[in-house]
Amino acid sequence: MMSMLSLVANKSRFRILCLLTAGRFCVNDIVSLVGGKGSNISQQLKILMLAGYVSNERVGKQIYYKLIDTKVRRLIEFLHGLAEA
Repeated sequence: MMSMLSLVANKSRFRILCLLTAGRFCVNDIVSLVGGKGSNISQQLKILMLAGYVSNERVGKQIYYKLIDTKVRRLIEFLHGLAEA
């Protein structure tokens, strides 16, 4: 399993995690807000799910992703705050 820091070291995963601290989002919304290709975003979401940091829920045809690990949430909020300072 990847360490928490190696997971956030990837720019796409960091952006996804930053977004997911605000709530749950479907892949289309994540791609729109984070940028990049849908296939890459889906791959990064799978890695985050396998690490146990993100879960998903199907609602109709959409799959929504949300952050479930509070330690990761605190780390992302801290790092995001540093980046904005």
